[in-house]
Amino acid sequence: MLLQNAINVLNTKLARETDSNSKKDSKQLMEIMITTEEWNLLQNLVEVLEPFAEATDYLGGSTYCTYSIINPVIEEIKKELIKPTESSSQSSSQSLQVSSPPLLSDINQQIVEDAFAEDSENQNQRELQPNLNHPVINSSADDLLKTVKKELYENLCKYWNFQDSNALLATLLDPRTKNLEGVPVQIQLETEELLRDKVEELKLNEVVHDLPNSISITSREPRYNNSIFTKFKKSKPKAVDDEILEYLKLNEIGWEENPFTWWAHEEKHFHYLSILARKYLPIPAASTASERMFSDAGNIMGPKRTRMNPELFKRILFLKHNSKMVPSVHPPIS
Repeated sequence: MLLQNAINVLNTKLARETDSNSKKDSKQLMEIMITTEEWNLLQNLVEVLEPFAEATDYLGGSTYCTYSIINPVIEEIKKELIKPTESSSQSSSQSLQVSSPPLLSDINQQIVEDAFAEDSENQNQRELQPNLNHPVINSSADDLLKTVKKELYENLCKYWNFQDSNALLATLLDPRTKNLEGVPVQIQLETEELLRDKVEELKLNEVVHDLPNSISITSREPRYNNSIFTKFKKSKPKAVDDEILEYLKLNEIGWEENPFTWWAHEEKHFHYLSILARKYLPIPAASTASERMFSDAGNIMGPKRTRMNPELFKRILFLKHNSKMVPSVHPPIS
């Protein structure tokens, strides 16, 4: 609002001038000056795009678990996109709700492939081409906002369809997101079945490695079946509890908690699942960390440092990315 007030003051001063250039500038400024409805539209667009910025920033991290959060974050963004905006009128809110199906799983299964055909996409872009000389009135601002949300939502449905089994396994093994909210029930069952296959594979490998090299001696057949010796028979050990079933019965932990710390505490209780958690959760979600390293390397080895010794260059880059560890290695002298 401060910027808008400053533009209004400037336009008023230009309008009072008598020379032709000032009048021309005032006329052009009036044509491109942002109206109140347009400022409201920009504010609403900021709210729509803010979750994308937060997700990009979070998934670009490299010191915490990110791979398991991809599915839940996208589902939360999709939920936000189908919510009606507060500034929209009652009629526009109702039309938005009608045009958006209520269930995310149904939308994921009913995506029309030709909705993003090249011809229709180009035609839509031409139709949405704004005219900067005409202000955005309230009704067209609401329509434009709904169009932006609809396009973002449909593109998320098209380009993210839960086909990455590794990402789903990571989400299932994360105690913060193991309920797989927003994922279709069929996909949930398939992911749980895939996890069971992984556990059985670990059990089989464990049995194979534990087999003795020599031939085992068979036990002696009992001579007395129905006698006093039956009380000395040992019952067979119970089968190993279903780790997956026990794990899924637990409540999800808080978002601020560390899943690696949780698995370290529950390792004895969930032996096989903890092994799989160490395998799938640490997978990075993006190449942001590598790109940061290349950027730092470019800043260190600049045009004026081309004769730097390679060993010195590696040591500087190492210190740059491990400077936070220095106080723990060399604590300051009090």
